[in-house]
Amino acid sequence: MISLKDKVILITGGARRLGRAISLGLPSKKFILHYNQSKRSAVALQKEIQRNGGCAEIFQADFKDLSSIKSLFDFTKKKFGRLDVLINSACIFENQPFESITDFESTLRVNLLAPLMCAHQALKLMSNGSTIINLCDISAIHPFRNYPLHSISKAALLHSTQVLALELAPKIRVNSLLLGMILPSEGFPKKEFDEICNKRILLKRAGKPEEVTHALSFLIENEYMNASVLTLDGGRV
Repeated sequence: MISLKDKVILITGGARRLGRAISLGLPSKKFILHYNQSKRSAVALQKEIQRNGGCAEIFQADFKDLSSIKSLFDFTKKKFGRLDVLINSACIFENQPFESITDFESTLRVNLLAPLMCAHQALKLMSNGSTIINLCDISAIHPFRNYPLHSISKAALLHSTQVLALELAPKIRVNSLLLGMILPSEGFPKKEFDEICNKRILLKRAGKPEEVTHALSFLIENEYMNASVLTLDGGRV
């Protein structure tokens, strides 16, 4: 089993919501936290990690501009000289019925191309035993109505996990964490979210951020987990 204590972990979309919970929950002391528009949240999280005895560096990048990804990894190299764990968490989740789509590229860039390019850049900083984890969504298997680009991009990201695991073995392990209902999207009524969980989830509740962190720790620490999809959805029906 691998110890997370001294690992350098890069989390994309790591400043808010689930990314924030992961940053605070993983027992590492060295983080690179990517954010796009949430600078205030990123700075606050950085200070909280530092108060807890850790080291967190923050970096702004808009993944719609794929050229910004190289700068993120150049920054990581400058600060730590290496990377042990990459968690691809950043994504776009927009209610966008197919007939009303005017921008086909942004969601695909952030949700699919950016994780692939992050993995490509990470190779330069990773050594034997490093790992990449893609945070996927149950929409990859059960598409969400009115979220076609999100569902398509997550399905492709799920498949890319198998592709990357094949390409990068045995040096680097690549796995996916497939998430069900964890947090309602911003602006989505909590009452409606809870009703969906009660109807669709066997455990009759949403997942907890700490349960996501526990699952991530397992994927990182278990050295025989590779090309795998770990589903955390409470039993979706």
